[in-house]
Amino acid sequence: MTDPAAPQDPAASQPVPPPPPAAAPVPPPAPAAAPVPPPAPAAAPVPPPAAAAPGAVPPPAAPGAAVPPSAAPAAPAPPLTEAEDKQWASFAHFGGAIIILALFTGWLGLLAIIPALVIYLVFGKRGPRTLVESKEALNFMITAVAALIIWTIIASIIGYAISASYVFGFNFTAYYVAAFVLGIPSFAIIIAAIVFSIMGGVKVNGGGSYRYPFALRLIK
Repeated sequence: MTDPAAPQDPAASQPVPPPPPAAAPVPPPAPAAAPVPPPAPAAAPVPPPAAAAPGAVPPPAAPGAAVPPSAAPAAPAPPLTEAEDKQWASFAHFGGAIIILALFTGWLGLLAIIPALVIYLVFGKRGPRTLVESKEALNFMITAVAALIIWTIIASIIGYAISASYVFGFNFTAYYVAAFVLGIPSFAIIIAAIVFSIMGGVKVNGGGSYRYPFALRLIK
């Protein structure tokens, strides 16, 4: 036992101080920021396709590739109305009157075929009356122009013969009389073609149909 009367150690009688608080934990360092990737390089421009060489055959399309649609065929011309059909049919006949140009220059008579020919080719399939009348007018003008050419050749031969005879003493007056006589058939052919063309145009324009009194109907 401890003797109460013994002297006490003053240090022993003092309370023990509490231990100091533990130091706060040090937070871990923040992770380093991720590096920013460099920007991607710009895509190179696609060059335009090279032009094909003249006459080059394009390569065949790949299997399964879409084939572009072909161009749609042109729509056929609409048929003529009744009034237009009658109008163009009469123009086919009236056009033959330009054979009158043959009175001034013979070769211009060939132009008489053009009106009926153009109307027959352009409007013939679009109107039944135009088809019939332009074909009739074209056949007649072919006949008239052919007759004019044939007689011109014959008259030239006869005129040459007369000129040769004149060198050997043929009468000068008779030469001109023969030239005038040889010109009468050509004049008659031209006048007849003009008259019949006008008659045909007037009759067709009035609603009828015209058939020439003579013609080589080569176009059926």
